[in-house]
Amino acid sequence: MLAEHAHAFRQMDALGRVSQSLMNWPLPRQYEAIGEYYQALCVQRLGHGDAERATGLLKRLVENAQPKYGVRAMISLGANSRNQGTITPLCLCTVKRVASPLATILRTPNSNITIQRMFAVIASEDGNHRGALDLLINLFPLAY
Repeated sequence: MLAEHAHAFRQMDALGRVSQSLMNWPLPRQYEAIGEYYQALCVQRLGHGDAERATGLLKRLVENAQPKYGVRAMISLGANSRNQGTITPLCLCTVKRVASPLATILRTPNSNITIQRMFAVIASEDGNHRGALDLLINLFPLAY
């Protein structure tokens, strides 16, 4: 909960401390993976950090973390790809994977908003600006 709060309020130093605690305390492996996820977000620094290192950490989490954090890692991989300035095949593959039926079950309200925004960005990059706007307008009820 502390990590979620720190990330939501963009308190990256606090997020780093919480993620280190989760990775280093003698807790079950699932908490270590959660700490690794938030550590990857710290490395990514909201799109202004070490994208290459963050990508490596996130890819490992997609394969090894519990499903909820695997989906979150996939979303972060897509965002990381986008922050590098292009919609890459990795980003497109990520969007398709998080839209799958299994991933839908595991998503949180926050990840649903992020995914919808990713779809809007991709639609806009493809020249479908009206479609992108419609996707963003559909997010208004979730924002309140």
